[in-house]
Amino acid sequence: MTPLVNARLPLTPAQLPLLFFAVFFVIGFLLAALMRGAVGEITGHRVGIVDRAAGAFLGAFRVVLLAVLITLIYCVCEIVSKIETLIYCVCKIVNQHNLYNFIPYHH
Repeated sequence: MTPLVNARLPLTPAQLPLLFFAVFFVIGFLLAALMRGAVGEITGHRVGIVDRAAGAFLGAFRVVLLAVLITLIYCVCEIVSKIETLIYCVCKIVNQHNLYNFIPYHH
């Protein structure tokens, strides 16, 4: 959806993350309102203690899942950073010792 909006509104590359966030926010807001309405129709207007406890549990579960997701993203970024450093070191060694003849498919 972001490319469609970007086609109509010419934005600079610095503004693209803001557009992505705005589209993500609006879609999330609309889906949350839709789901809240659907759950309200199913459960009715009377909210009991079990419903409130289940809502609190699901909210806490969502926070835990978000923490795990953020941790996984951080770990993947660290791994990618270490791989980039390794590739840089290998390329530097190949460059310093003129080892291009040992690289397969090098023209």
